[in-house]
Amino acid sequence: MFRHYCQFYIFFVGIEVLAGAIRATGDSLIPTLITAAGICGLRILWIFFVVPTNHHIGTVLTVYPVTWFLTSFVFTIYYLQGGWLRRQTDYGHISLLSV
Repeated sequence: MFRHYCQFYIFFVGIEVLAGAIRATGDSLIPTLITAAGICGLRILWIFFVVPTNHHIGTVLTVYPVTWFLTSFVFTIYYLQGGWLRRQTDYGHISLLSV
């Protein structure tokens, strides 16, 4: 069973890399909220609503790749829209021309 879920771990790596890149610019609130909602919040909802319909360990374990994928997807959208970078350069926290 573990071998089956390991192939989806790449989505978790995306969460950590994108969250770290955004946090490095000084914007830590939004990545924290995305992580808390995407990882913790979705897992709690899964336990309350999906697991009671199917009492099996596989149902519980399936929540990991699902939350990794959804949270990574949200981080990718947030990262690519670039608002976090524009805010930081407007406030003078990041100089794009510094050497």
